[in-house]
Amino acid sequence: MSMSEFEDPLSGKNGPEETLSHFSIHDLALPEDFSEEDIAFAHELEVLLIPEQELTPPYYVQTLCDSENQRFQAVEPGFEKKVSMRVFRRLNLSRRLYRSHKSPLQGMMKTRSLSRSLLIAACLLLMILTIVVTGPAFASGMAVLLSAGKHSGVVMVKTHPSVIASDANHLSQPSGPSIAVQHEHMSLLEVQRQMNFPIYWPMSNTLPSSYALNKVYLYQDPNQNWADGPILELDYQYSSPGVTPLEPGRGKISICEFKPVGKVYQVVMLGAAHQIKINANGQAYAIYVDGQWSQINQSTYKWQYGERSELIYEHDGVIFWIVGDQRDGIDGTALLSIASSLLPLDVAHAVHTGGYFNDVTSSYDETPALFAGDVIYTDSEDGPSLIVGGNLRNTIKVN
Repeated sequence: MSMSEFEDPLSGKNGPEETLSHFSIHDLALPEDFSEEDIAFAHELEVLLIPEQELTPPYYVQTLCDSENQRFQAVEPGFEKKVSMRVFRRLNLSRRLYRSHKSPLQGMMKTRSLSRSLLIAACLLLMILTIVVTGPAFASGMAVLLSAGKHSGVVMVKTHPSVIASDANHLSQPSGPSIAVQHEHMSLLEVQRQMNFPIYWPMSNTLPSSYALNKVYLYQDPNQNWADGPILELDYQYSSPGVTPLEPGRGKISICEFKPVGKVYQVVMLGAAHQIKINANGQAYAIYVDGQWSQINQSTYKWQYGERSELIYEHDGVIFWIVGDQRDGIDGTALLSIASSLLPLDVAHAVHTGGYFNDVTSSYDETPALFAGDVIYTDSEDGPSLIVGGNLRNTIKVN
């Protein structure tokens, strides 16, 4: 940098060394990190203003003497905004008085968050509307409870949706060929090869005393489209020597497990189900159902409390329906204990050791008998459907 037009006669003729020798700032303590360029620049600033030698910048005296002149005073706060507004006003241009300090990224995130909230609200509204249009039974009042995993749960209504089932024109026809009921026996290894998820088995110490595995069923109806592959059912029977057998239908615990296609809900009486925490932190829930639908006559159903108990539980994309009888002491706590102990079974090891049931009855064109009275609501790629009475032949498509 050079300010030669303001240099004084002290500027050295023999180079910067001579100049620096006359530099009065050498009498002062200079910062240690000053380079020769810094010192030279400081020198140029010093020679620009040497009052004792009356060497001053141009108009220095005029500026001091005319300090009251507006041109030489500091501008007031907001001067730039005022000038800008004056220019915009004279040019008749639109302007924003206040500039937003939000970054474009904040605006994008806010828009994306709003869009996501609207999408979730729209999905929930669509699900509720599809259930409502299934008939007067749903329109009279309902509620939805979801279990962990969000593919299972219950739809609670005030009355049984049998009104819909009476409309035969809406009953869907089976998608596959009609075949006679067939049964065959398979090993656990053969069953595991046909399933799209590992077989889950409860720990024996979590089952109530005197209950032992009685039968294992594999249901693989080609006409059903709400389960991804076969449905497995483990049946446990109460058996104790010297004890009077229980009434028919009692003394049973059944575990039904399947992988859903879309969402699979059970339709139950309003108020007959509630959520149960399945872990200590309370972030996941199972659904406990008290009772089941009971048929009075050909067209009338009522909800029967105090008999069947059921737990709807979902884990790793697999839905479990676990059923017992309250009159046998199998309540929500007992069912939750069984659900918490379900673990994938090492089938090869189980067959090798021989400690597990290895005779599975495979059934075609049939549904689990224990759930034959249930009403199931499904929602998959084919659209919403209502299975009345647990019979796949009574499947109603919801338009």
